[in-house]
Amino acid sequence: MRYDDRIMAPVLPVLDLRSDAVASELRRACEDDGFFYVAHHGVPSELLADVRARARSFFARPLEEKLELHFEKAQKQRGYIPLRAESTDPNAVGDEKEALDFTYPIPAGRRERRGRSRMYGENLWPCTLPGFRPAIESYLDEMIRLGRRLFECIAESLELPPSYFHDKTDRPIAQLRLLHYPPQERVDERYLGIGAHCDYECFTILDPGEVEGLQIQDAHGEWMDVKPIPDTFVVNLGEMLARWTNDLFAATPHRVINRTGRERYTGSSNKY
Repeated sequence: MRYDDRIMAPVLPVLDLRSDAVASELRRACEDDGFFYVAHHGVPSELLADVRARARSFFARPLEEKLELHFEKAQKQRGYIPLRAESTDPNAVGDEKEALDFTYPIPAGRRERRGRSRMYGENLWPCTLPGFRPAIESYLDEMIRLGRRLFECIAESLELPPSYFHDKTDRPIAQLRLLHYPPQERVDERYLGIGAHCDYECFTILDPGEVEGLQIQDAHGEWMDVKPIPDTFVVNLGEMLARWTNDLFAATPHRVINRTGRERYTGSSNKY
């Protein structure tokens, strides 16, 4: 992992999905960093701006209204998660964030694999925000499309046919998380936006928003800031893909601390 000493931040690769060299560049990024940016991803900027605005509008609603969508009502890994209701780091007080979770709908006829029924169910939608549901569903469609494109690039980087992962990811347990990180008054190892962790799925596509706070851990255990770059997503690999590649690809620890004094909004799409 290379660093820019002027800003003490990792120099992560920016992959152009239109480039003929994207597969080889992706392989280097997956082996060396486990994190990279993707540009020219095809997600309409108007849709992304709309989803960001709708996330801000939801999290600004009164707590009583947000609790109407509490995740315990769905029991299927979807719904509203209040501030400090999760603790990613067991040594921390609780994550300094609130979230609204959705999963990608799978038609009933394609849910035949045993053990997956606990993951399928209906999303919970706010009833006081007109247009919220179609915007989120359109965004979910775009994230599934982008995820499939990334799987094709991953296959090519491993010298496999581009379609290699198609039949392995045709029923994705894909989750979209809208996240809100209030400014943190206390910043120490017990008060984190999200505690240090590696993701468990194949990869995560993150809209980092406009306010920084994401950090990744280097090989020496030091935490380095990942700066948002306009018109890009941040992609990080999870432990599933590391396992599938016999640890050829890296799952890198990361966390969030909002030291900016500003509200931070992001959209995290966990894939497959």
